[in-house]
This record gives sequence, structure tokens and C-alpha cells, in this order.
Amino acid sequence: MRNKTLVLIPVVLAMLAGVASAVPTIGVSNRKFDHARHDASSKAKGKVTECTQCHVMNAKGEPVAGRDHARCNSCHGPRGGGDMRSITNCEVMKTTGAGGPARVCAVCHTPTRPQCLPGDLPGPFRGASPFAPQFAHQKHIGLSGFAAKCAQCHKEQAPVAPAAKAGHSLCNGCHNSTGARPNMAECARCHMGGGAKTAPVNDPFRLNGFQHKSHHTISKQADCQGCHTKMSDAQLPRPAMASCMANGCHVDGGKAFSAVGTQCTKCHKGTGGATATRTDLAFNHSEHAKRNTKIADCNGCHPIDTTGALAAPLQGKDHQPCAASGCHLNEFLGRTNKICGVCHASSSPWAKNPARYKEGSPDKPSEYFETINHVKHLTELKGSTNDVCEKCHGEKLAGKGKPAPHGACVSCHGRGTKPEMTQCAGCHLSQPPARAAVTEWSVRSTFPHNKHKSDPRKPRTDATCLECHASVKTATTLANLKNPTMAGCEGCHNGKNAFKTTGFECMRCHTRAPGAAAPVNAQAGVGPDVTAMVERQE
Repeated sequence: MRNKTLVLIPVVLAMLAGVASAVPTIGVSNRKFDHARHDASSKAKGKVTECTQCHVMNAKGEPVAGRDHARCNSCHGPRGGGDMRSITNCEVMKTTGAGGPARVCAVCHTPTRPQCLPGDLPGPFRGASPFAPQFAHQKHIGLSGFAAKCAQCHKEQAPVAPAAKAGHSLCNGCHNSTGARPNMAECARCHMGGGAKTAPVNDPFRLNGFQHKSHHTISKQADCQGCHTKMSDAQLPRPAMASCMANGCHVDGGKAFSAVGTQCTKCHKGTGGATATRTDLAFNHSEHAKRNTKIADCNGCHPIDTTGALAAPLQGKDHQPCAASGCHLNEFLGRTNKICGVCHASSSPWAKNPARYKEGSPDKPSEYFETINHVKHLTELKGSTNDVCEKCHGEKLAGKGKPAPHGACVSCHGRGTKPEMTQCAGCHLSQPPARAAVTEWSVRSTFPHNKHKSDPRKPRTDATCLECHASVKTATTLANLKNPTMAGCEGCHNGKNAFKTTGFECMRCHTRAPGAAAPVNAQAGVGPDVTAMVERQE
């Protein structure tokens, strides 16, 4: 039946009373022409329904004016005969109720005169067509020249809009009365009933908004199968990311940004469905050294920024060399991987993933360790004042524990002083350096440097670091560093400027140091639990 703009036809309820009792009103859940229901109704009356009884096509397969309302009048027309369009009373069309004439017309037509609609008319049905065409791509792709004609159906993806043609006329060149089967009259061979089209899978990796026209112009691909490979009649798999790298396009950032680089969000804009990360892993230099990775070439992964400071691993490297074809390329191309979580907080390519540096832990200690020649630095920095010490240990005076990171070295080693920032082996060792033994009386873990910054004997004067850490002046290795002695504390801790070192407040400083044996009295269960007391004070 040809779809025409509806001028709603007034039909007297009494005329349709007999029809309404014979053919139940089409429900709201199926407010469109129901082929299956009408076919069943015809068979119940002993009649055969042919597609051409309503759908008429010319020799080119183009639809022409068909039977219009002629086929509908027998059931839905005025009692006693006549055309459905012959009744034009707007007031009658406003009649409410399940048998209202407006509901019958609205099954096939879109109302254009809202002033003639009843107040209880439901909205239009938006369901899928029960006779959507089923197209066998794989069978057609093998035909000569057919691959280049994809745009005849997929007009929105075409680089140049094809000449306007009706859908059936595209098929009529082969599927005519003397050509390939099925011919154009065998509608059911392509238009298969039996339910709605399968809903699209919620795929967060889907490239919504992909610009086919711009990619066709740049890549100059004439065949759609350059990207859409592995077609079958049963399913149409989406292009793999590997096809983006075909013809040298999204490979290394030459023609276009690398598909396995750091610009994932240019294409991937999904949400949810993040693949699992492997936060239990960490990058291991020694393991990579076994796989022909140039670990000694530190600058290959650890770049230096314009200030001379050491940047984050792979900063500006666009995932190289990890994405090199000989290593992790397949993992970068796949939807599941185990390496993203090593460096990033998430494995979702559509997410902004900050780098996640995994510190060494007791069960997986750091691979590289630092050492420093204090004598050499004191000499080259020409001084022994607190300013020199604070270049690396300023955090101590701020109440924090670790020496400054690489940024403290840039002023010298980022500007020509050897070793340079990229010569990692000049400072980092693969084995822990020897250190001075930690005694059971060590106060290293509890000593608050920030509270001792000023000298109570000299108002408004900072204490001198080397006054307590005297061994720094001669220490060429970490093993040469000796812990300050309690005798050095007595200058202030004399009972006047601060509590007395020989008094009864030992637990204010002394606790079990990491790696040291417990004090004798704690081992024997005699006296207070020093560790617990210190923790409570903290």
C-alpha cells in the first residue's frame, strides 16, 4: 500500500461496528500495519495473500501507485461499500474509544490534522519492521564489481553521493524475471518476517561518528573491504584496529597519529565496560633485558624535558618502544590486555588514563637503588651549610622522609655536569648499596627534623646539619655515613633547653628501628612497650 499523507477520514461509528466485532482493534504495542496478522486473517477466510495485491512495481523494480485503499475497504471501509476517503467529517474523527475511526487510520498513516484527533489517541508505534530485508553480503561481495557498489545502499558512508535510486531498482538488474533468483516477485525470499531486528550490542569500543568521507579522501581506498574484512552472511564484523594501520596510515604517526599510540580518545569515546587492569604487575627492567630490549639506552624510555629534568617514563614517546611490532603490538590492537594496567590506572582506551608508578614493595622491592658521594658534592657545591644539604634533603626539614627526586639534580646534571640525567647507571645500582648498620637504639624513624631546625641556644638561628651529621664530611659511600651519637644531643638536651638525655624520657626518641633487633627489655617482656608508647604520641 502506498503511504500517503493522512487527511483523517470521518467514519461513523455505526458503520464500523460490524467491522470492529469481526476484526479486533490493533493494539497500541503494534500500531503499524501488521503483515502477519492480515495474512492470518485472509487465510482464515480461505483466501491467499499475495504481496502484489498491495505492492505494485514496474519493470525496473520501482514502486508505482498501487491499490491504495481498495484492499482495505473490504474490512475497514464504510458499510455498504464505498472508498474510505469518501467520508470527511472531522467531528466524527474525534470520537474516542478503542473503536474510534482515527485509530484505524493511524495504523498506517501519520496524522496531519491534530484538530481532528480524539484526545485518547495513543502515540505512533516505533517498533521494528517485521519484514526488514535480509541481505547476504558474502554472496554478493564475490560478484564482479559489486564491492565498489557498497555506496549504492550505504549512502551516508559514500565519498560521493550516488544517484538517487529506489531500493528495489538496485536489485532488479539481476533479480528480474529472467535473471537471478529470487526474482522481484518472490518478496519473502528477502523480506523475512519473524520478529524485530537484533538490537545492537553495547560495544564501548565502537567508533561512533566515524567519518567515512574524510577517510576515503585521505586513504584513497576504492574498495570498502580494505577495512571491512571477513564479511559473512551470518554477521557483519566491525573492522579491527589493525585495518586502521593498513596502507601505512595510523602506524607510526607519519601519515596520521598512531593507532597504538596515546591518542586513543580521538576515536574511542565509550563509557563503562572497562577491561580489567593488572595492578599486581610492575615494569621489570631485568625481565625486559632478556627480550632484546635495550635497557642500557635509558633515554629510549626516560626522556628529558626542556628544563633538563627527567620526565615520566615514555613521556612524549607515543607508547614507543612498547608498541613496537616485535613486542606488544598485538596487545595494543586487542580489546583485552595485561600491560595497560602496569603503567595506567585503567585499560579503557576512551578514558584519560594517568600514569601509575608502582613503588617497590617488601615482596617486590625496587629494581634500582641510589648511591651518592657526599664528599664530592660538598666539594663541588663549595660549601657545608644547610643550603647545600637542603638541595636533596629539604623534605627532612619540612617534616617528610624521602630525599628530593630527580628535580634536585637538574641544576647541575641537567646542564652538563657528569653523569648526565640520561646516564642512569652513574647514580643507580642494580643491587642495594652497603649502608651503616642500624642499631637497636636508632632514632632514625622517629626523629622530627623540622622540630630541630632551630637551635635553642642561639635564638633565631638555624641548627647546622653537619653539627649532628659529622660523618657526611668524609663519606664517599652510604656505608661511610654514621648515625649521630647521643653525645651530640647533650648540647641542647641538658634539662634546660630541652629534656635531659639521661633522664626518664627515653621513649620519646627511642623505638625499634626498621631492620634492627628489639631492645633487651622489650624482648624479655620487662618494662613498657616502647614502640606502642611512641605510636600513641605520634
